[in-house]
Amino acid sequence: MSFGDWIGQLENWIFAILAVGTLSGAFLVVHSRNVIHSALGLVLTLGSSAGLFLMLGAEFVAWTLVMVYIGAVIVLFLFGIMITRAPLGYESDLSHPMSVKVTAAIVSGSMFALIGWAF
Repeated sequence: MSFGDWIGQLENWIFAILAVGTLSGAFLVVHSRNVIHSALGLVLTLGSSAGLFLMLGAEFVAWTLVMVYIGAVIVLFLFGIMITRAPLGYESDLSHPMSVKVTAAIVSGSMFALIGWAF
């Protein structure tokens, strides 16, 4: 087996690994009951797709896919999912005393006044 044949087979193996990664990530997105696991499956799908674009020689498309979709959109999805989770605990443990609410109102009002004064 010559070196050229080995390189050709290596490219085929890399393509097969990336294709399996894309398909398994897509399967995980569709069939996962947990939303966070679905988002991580989408990361796998998009990362494998970026690898396929790199193999095609479309570096700009691959890095744009990584930066925009994986770097921003997926992080935003995960951040939104984790922030909007239902509170864990009893209702009495989750309520804040009045002093915390008054302090939050004063701080946010001061920030709005400062921003309004600056512009």
